[in-house]
Order: sequence, then C-alpha cells, then structure tokens
Amino acid sequence: MVCPPAYPENVAKEDAIAILTQYKGIYSPADDGDTWFNKVRELGETLGFAAKPKDYKKNPDQFKGHVGDVSQVIRLAITGRTNSPDLCSVMQILGEATCQQRLDEAIATLSK
Repeated sequence: MVCPPAYPENVAKEDAIAILTQYKGIYSPADDGDTWFNKVRELGETLGFAAKPKDYKKNPDQFKGHVGDVSQVIRLAITGRTNSPDLCSVMQILGEATCQQRLDEAIATLSK
C-alpha cells in the first residue's frame, strides 16, 4: 500500500476524496498525456478548482485551488510522492489494476 505524504494543505480532505472518487470513473489507461490532462482539468473545474494556476492566482477566493492541486492529489495517491516522472506515463506503466487499487487505498485512508 502506498502511504502518501500530506495532501496539499489548501485541499480539504473531503475534496481529496471527491477528486479521487470521481477520477476513478474517468481514468483510462489508453489516454495520452493531453487527454489525461484535459480530463483532470475538467474534473477540477466541476469540483470548484481553477482550470489554470494563473486564474487561481488572480482570484484565489473564487476557487478551492487549481488544476495542479487536483493532479497532485492524484499523484500522491498513485505514487506516494510529491514529485514523479510524468504521471500519465507512470500510470500507463503501472497498469489499470494497480492504479485503481492505489486510488481505492488512498480513498479508504482519507475516509478514516
């Protein structure tokens, strides 16, 4: 089991759970990098995160965070690290079963 370090401090635990839960439903190992990122961006927008960091910086009170925070939550759940090679590539290497298992484990850990 991957035990991630702390999630971004501006992302509430409930938001991290929502990100991971909803991401499980849209994740596809067949996605290329652009498709993957667009899905993460759209997911973030539906949950109240800015699609672009510069939008968040201009109006931080209007958003919960930005797309980088959303992808960081996913990165921590999948790799247990705050830095990794391209996350889409890492997930393709790990495979769908491992990624789904790690997402489930992270959701379970956050839900405690």
